[in-house]
Amino acid sequence: MTSPPAGLFLRPAPADPGLVRLRTALGRALATVPGARFASLFLDAPAAIAAPAVAALRAQLNGGGWLVPDVEVTWHGPTASPAALRALGVTRRSLPGPPSLRGARPVMKLAIELSQADLRHPPDDAWMRRMLAAGVVHLGLSGSGLPAASVALLDRLLRAHGFCRYETLHWARPGHEARWLLDARQGRAIMGLGPGAYGRWPDAVGWRWWRSSGAAAWCRAVDRGGDGRGRLHRLTAEERAQERLIDGLRLAEGIMPAAIEAETGLLRSAWLDEDALARLRASGRLHDLDGRLIAADPSDADALALDLLR
Repeated sequence: MTSPPAGLFLRPAPADPGLVRLRTALGRALATVPGARFASLFLDAPAAIAAPAVAALRAQLNGGGWLVPDVEVTWHGPTASPAALRALGVTRRSLPGPPSLRGARPVMKLAIELSQADLRHPPDDAWMRRMLAAGVVHLGLSGSGLPAASVALLDRLLRAHGFCRYETLHWARPGHEARWLLDARQGRAIMGLGPGAYGRWPDAVGWRWWRSSGAAAWCRAVDRGGDGRGRLHRLTAEERAQERLIDGLRLAEGIMPAAIEAETGLLRSAWLDEDALARLRASGRLHDLDGRLIAADPSDADALALDLLR
């Protein structure tokens, strides 16, 4: 059992357009965690899914009482019918790339995810105004090796238009931060189901994590009576502390080592390099505000975590 809020991440298989396997896997997985409730639902849907299929998924979740009343429901994908969005009760529309500027103004606020290819032409004030006119309230970057100059340029542009950088590669208008991302970075439980889905969940003796197999193997596993999560790996207390440090430093709010100590039962000396911490504080790369460690430059968060880990 886990205390809310937890996050629910679902990724349908291309061979499961009716979401029959996904709903079967969901039922099997949730039967193992009675009492769990989800504050965020993220559906990663790269292909079109018909409204009746998502209506059945929402009915299953409602019937089990799995969702909190103000659940954040995100549909991430390039295609979705208005009927499908309504059937799932979507509150956030997320696009892999800039929105099309043709047609009517969107009926809900948009989150967009940009890749390095999308930054080939440096965004400017005119581009930003077009994004705002399309309803964009949240922007994230994906991929590795993003040019630092491009990220810095985008950061300045977004801040000038009222966005806040609340995670290393995510910006939002105040009040539009992604709850699903905060769930992940703040170390909350995540039930990830579907091909390639990642998850982590607490039990009586600690935490387990998993990453499901690819689409074909995942479908076979569900057809054979499983939930597709595969082997659940045990996280040691030290691994859990390290995960919390890495994820937490990516947030503008930073981390509280004392809270990680209380959560894992490990003294900070077991996972935090105090000598490195002193050097980073003295250099100004890391701020210590009443026991909370915050990266001075959000782009530096991952490098700071590597320096701090024992």
